Amino acid sequence: MLLGIELLKNNKIQKFVGVENKNGPFFSAKKIVASLEKKYDISILFSDGLSSLISGDYSFLCLFDTLIMTGFGTKEILKILSDIPALTNLRTIVIEPRNNVWKIRKHFNNTEWKLSEEWIVKEKNTFYNVFKLLKTTQINILNEKQIYSGIDVKGKKEIINEYLEAKIHYLRDIVDFSKNKDLQKVYSYLLEKREN
Repeated sequence: MLLGIELLKNNKIQKFVGVENKNGPFFSAKKIVASLEKKYDISILFSDGLSSLISGDYSFLCLFDTLIMTGFGTKEILKILSDIPALTNLRTIVIEPRNNVWKIRKHFNNTEWKLSEEWIVKEKNTFYNVFKLLKTTQINILNEKQIYSGIDVKGKKEIINEYLEAKIHYLRDIVDFSKNKDLQKVYSYLLEKREN
C-alpha cells in the first residue's frame, strides 16, 4: 500500500486501489488513506483474492493495467493470480513473494508473462525479491539456472552479495537436500552465481 501511495504522490499512477483480506490491516490502511482520499484517487477494499473484486461493484478493476502484490507467500500469490484471465487490460504485474521465489520464475516460464526485471532490496535487515512481469505476445523461456537463481538481478551490489551469502548460509545449514531437490538446485546455482 505504501508503494501505491508513493506512486500517486509522484504522479506515476492516476488511481490506486489497495486490497486487504484481514480486519486489522484493512482498518489500518483505511486510516492511512483517509487523509489522502480528497487529494488522490485512492481507496482500500476488503477482499480475499481477485475473483470477488472483478465482479459486481468492483468490476471496474478489470480496466486496471498494473497489479502490485506484496506481503504474500508464493503459494498465496499464485492462487490469487489464477484470476488473471479476467483482468483483460492487465499488462504489468509487480510482485514481492515472501518465500520460494524460484517458484514464481518457474510458474511464469513458458507463458505470455515475461520476467522483465528482478530486484533484491533490503529493509531493516530483511531481504525482498521483487519481480516485474510484462505481458507479451511471445512466450517467455527461462533456462534452469535462471529459474533457480534469477535473471539479471538488479539492486545495490553489496546488498545482492549480502543476500547471496545469507541465502547460501541458510540453505547449507538448514535445508535437507535429500528431501528437496529443487532447493538443492537453488543452492548450487546461487553458489555458482556468487563465484562469478
